[in-house]
Amino acid sequence: MLNYSAVNNITLFLIDDDEDNRELFQIVLNMIDSSIKLVYANDGMQALELVTDPAFSVPDIIFLDLHMPRMNGLEFLSATRHLKFLSAPIIIFSTLIKDYDINRFIELGARECVEKPGTLESLKRVVLRVLQAHLKKP
Repeated sequence: MLNYSAVNNITLFLIDDDEDNRELFQIVLNMIDSSIKLVYANDGMQALELVTDPAFSVPDIIFLDLHMPRMNGLEFLSATRHLKFLSAPIIIFSTLIKDYDINRFIELGARECVEKPGTLESLKRVVLRVLQAHLKKP
């Protein structure tokens, strides 16, 4: 079970070009704990601009879609391997994840790969599991 005190003052960074996915993600976070802050970028290019800004606060977990315009998830991972924010777990969070790509994503810094679930309840279960697995223990 998730220690709800562990979610106080946490920030998640969602990099996803689909507005509906971002809204569903926010709904699920509100269901889990309304104190969880969600920061998002519309694509890898916008995310790269954010993470290279000195004012950017390192999030607790990064959820990264693979299939986006301008800069996709793989390009974002490649471009940011050397940045300090990589101390935050990066979760590949995408509709289509090919088994043969998983090792490449891990080599580039991702902690795990998760296919986007099809229902709100299954999204909630996935997010809770990721939070349990990757939040720093108090």
